[in-house]
Amino acid sequence: MTTEPTRPGLRLLKSLVAEERIGRPGAAREQALAAAQADAANAHVHLLDAAYAALVAGEPRAADRLLAQCEATAPSSGPWPRRIAATRAWSRWTDRGWYLGNFAAETLSFDAPLFE
Repeated sequence: MTTEPTRPGLRLLKSLVAEERIGRPGAAREQALAAAQADAANAHVHLLDAAYAALVAGEPRAADRLLAQCEATAPSSGPWPRRIAATRAWSRWTDRGWYLGNFAAETLSFDAPLFE
């Protein structure tokens, strides 16, 4: 049985809901990226945490870049493909559906990728 790695980025983020404004997404992303460098075996875990932090900070394109790195290092089985797909859908909606300032949204017609 493997143990869950320590996740310093997620600890600093505190919440995935940006409107709660209780975490520190910039510091969380920095800590997660440092942890990915230090813990290569669990880099995918830390890179996903960094992507979460980027999304909470309102940076979906930075999150997309982190998700690409996460996908390259994550196992191809288990929960990781689903977690990455869900985070990618969140990123896509954040990038293409919401206005700046998080005050309104509109429905856009675009081809959404299929997530399996």
